[in-house]
Amino acid sequence: GEIDFAGDDTQTDVSRVISWALAHTPADPKAVGAVGVSYGAGISLLAAEKDPRIKAVVAMSAWSDLGQSLYPDSTPSQQAVFSLFASGTTRRRLDGDIGRFATEFLDKQTIAAALSMAPLVPSRSAATGVAALNTNHPAVMIANDYQDSYFPPSQLVSFFDELTVPKRLRLSIGDHGGAEAPGLAGRSAQVWTDAAAWLDHYLRGAANGIQAQGAVQLEDVKTGRMHSYPDWGSATGRASTYYLGAANGDAAAGGLASTAATGWSTRIEVGEKSTAESPPIQLGRGSQYRLAGGVRIAGISRTAAAVWEGQSDSAQRLVVGSPTVHLTVTPSAASTTLIAYLYDVDASGSGTLMTYKPYSLVRATAGTPKGVDIALEPIAWTLPAGHRLSLVIDTVDWRYESLNVPGSTAAFTSPRGDPATLSVPIG
Repeated sequence: GEIDFAGDDTQTDVSRVISWALAHTPADPKAVGAVGVSYGAGISLLAAEKDPRIKAVVAMSAWSDLGQSLYPDSTPSQQAVFSLFASGTTRRRLDGDIGRFATEFLDKQTIAAALSMAPLVPSRSAATGVAALNTNHPAVMIANDYQDSYFPPSQLVSFFDELTVPKRLRLSIGDHGGAEAPGLAGRSAQVWTDAAAWLDHYLRGAANGIQAQGAVQLEDVKTGRMHSYPDWGSATGRASTYYLGAANGDAAAGGLASTAATGWSTRIEVGEKSTAESPPIQLGRGSQYRLAGGVRIAGISRTAAAVWEGQSDSAQRLVVGSPTVHLTVTPSAASTTLIAYLYDVDASGSGTLMTYKPYSLVRATAGTPKGVDIALEPIAWTLPAGHRLSLVIDTVDWRYESLNVPGSTAAFTSPRGDPATLSVPIG
């Protein structure tokens, strides 16, 4: 009756159910599938690594790397952990190791919690055993939502790329469980139609053509159109590189330019809140999910955040994949949390959040410059003609437990020979 959060006992339970079904029902031992949503999705992937009888998997709202889900780039995802473990009933039933991690996290001992979680991650992350999954060779379909508040899609992409089995990755509009929620309530949902076709083909041999479709299916947040690609590299193979210009104090925002701008320095106050923010959690909301717009880019505090704005484009463009930021950071303290936001800005200067990502410098040397690469969450987003991109970096976001030291600062620079850049994949 204890909760081990996808530990060995829970993974073994899947095999026990399969053994029982094969012994007591007319089930076909050559047609065993594992289907799960959220917790069940992660367990389905883990069980398929251990049990070669599983021939097909459908994992929806899944995780493959528990560490990058709950501690993305060393940043505690406090809202995700709180909602998973904060219930008094849940806390009383947690297994010893998981219970210790949850207690330390909920008691704000975030560094201690990170250390206690580290040994728990590998055995609970399908990314650890991807070689075993490839050896067992089940057909694997993964479906997640871009704005998943528990298991953001970036931690699935590298895992998906490492799979050498028949595979499919579908990313849709919405928060955790959004795309599959209608199906769970008995209503029509495309992800369940795809899941049924996947199982029918790989377990029953149905000639329904699902295997011939693009392995990567990305729903456009702005248009709702589904873009299909043979693999992840084909989806994100071309990138536009912007060079970050100076963004300084009360001055106007720095630019996103086509030529390198080096030698500048921008310093912000750490721990000061700006108006840049991640969206509210909306579990179970899919195509009806909309990220809030209306952030006035010109009104974002230049003491709390660094801001860079590009030029408007005469034609629409499709941003597809994970935008990445590279710059040099000099913290004045041993730990600093950064949050990078990418906005779609209209002609009036109003920004809508496209994607974001936290990044924490831990055990840094105060006053020493450090090169930092931040890969934002993947997205498919049509940027309309006349709109422009804006990059904002601050140090506080309600979703994350910041590792900031009160009174400290962070300086951003673009050294000669190592210019600061924003790379945006264009479809």
